Amino acid sequence: EITGKYIYKGSGHTPAVKVYFGATVLTAGKDYSVSYKYNVNAAKANTKKAPQAIITLKGNYTGKIYKYFTIEKINLSGGAEYLKNVGLTISEVNQAKSKKASYSKPTIKLNGKKVDASNFTFTNPTGTAHKKVGTYTVTITGKGKNFTGSTTVDLNVVTALLKNVTVEKKIKTQKYKDGGVKPGSSKFKLTYKGTTLVEGTHFEIVGYKNYDKAGTATVTLRGLGVEHKDANGLCFAGT
Repeated sequence: EITGKYIYKGSGHTPAVKVYFGATVLTAGKDYSVSYKYNVNAAKANTKKAPQAIITLKGNYTGKIYKYFTIEKINLSGGAEYLKNVGLTISEVNQAKSKKASYSKPTIKLNGKKVDASNFTFTNPTGTAHKKVGTYTVTITGKGKNFTGSTTVDLNVVTALLKNVTVEKKIKTQKYKDGGVKPGSSKFKLTYKGTTLVEGTHFEIVGYKNYDKAGTATVTLRGLGVEHKDANGLCFAGT
C-alpha cells in the first residue's frame, strides 16, 4: 500500500511502501525491492502514465506489483501558507521606469531551483505603468502539467535600480580590528544624476561579507523602493 498526499516538487516522489503476504509484513531488501516510474510530473493515479511504485519480489517470493499514486499540480491560488509549504517562492519585480512598454518577469523558485517562465502566463498592468513610479500588480497563472490557479505579485516601478547608480566615492582601505570592520554610509557616496543618495531615504545597508578578516570585504545595500520617494520623487530598488 501507498499512503500520503503528493504535490509536484520538481523532483521524483519516492513514497514508502508496505508489502504484505497475507498478514505477514515482507522485509524491504530481503523480500522485495522498489523502483519508481513517472514519479516527477503531476498526474492522476488512473491515467496512462500514472506515477507508480514497482515492487519486485525476490527470495521466497516472485512476481511484480504495481502501485499507482497521484501527484497533484501546485495550485497558485492556494494562498501564502500553502505556497510556502510546497516550497514555491515568487519574488516581487523591481524595474526602472522606461518609455518602452516592457516588464520584467518575477523569479519563481521551487525548493530553491528556478522554475522556467514557460510554466506560467504573466498578466502585466495595462496603460503606461512602465513610465510612472509606483507599485502595480502582476497576475501569474499556472499552466501545463504541473501548475494551476493564479496569484499576484507586486511590480515596483522606480526611478532607477540601485545597481545602476554612480559610486562617486568608494570605501577606502580599512585597518582590521577585533570583531571586524563595518563601514557606515559616511565612508562612501552614491549619486544619481547629480543627486546624492541618502541612507534611510534611498537605501539601507542590509549586510556585510568577509568583514571579520583581512582581505576584500563587501557591503550589501538595498534600495528602499516606491514607498520612500524623496521630495523630488526619486526612489530606488534592488541590491
